[in-house]
Amino acid sequence: SDAEAWAWRGEARLGAGRAAAAAADLDRALALREILGARLVRALARGKLGDERGAAADLEAAWELGPFLLAVAARGAGKGPKGRRRTLEAALKLSLGNRTVLPTFASGRGRSFRLRAAGTTAPRRAAPGRKR
Repeated sequence: SDAEAWAWRGEARLGAGRAAAAAADLDRALALREILGARLVRALARGKLGDERGAAADLEAAWELGPFLLAVAARGAGKGPKGRRRTLEAALKLSLGNRTVLPTFASGRGRSFRLRAAGTTAPRRAAPGRKR
């Protein structure tokens, strides 16, 4: 979709060190459709631009969209702007390149093996009927 294209372009621009252009692209993406990945990347872009309030607002909105993903990403990240940046970067890593992040995965109804594969310390669940 157009929203996803703007989101991917915004992420590419942020990776190229063009935070202002990235934020503008992500604004366009989010005006078209709410996308968790776009929120995460725009929060990073806003942080790089010194807009800590905007970054915090995007992170708050991301928590509403993907509470499980953000809860796992926030483990050990710390507080303040540095902790927020670490949380955002971890959440992007956990999404494994899927910037649209399936709602079932982000809200905790997805498969836990994806989190372990991404190098996190997500708790393992015992299979039904089996002890840990």
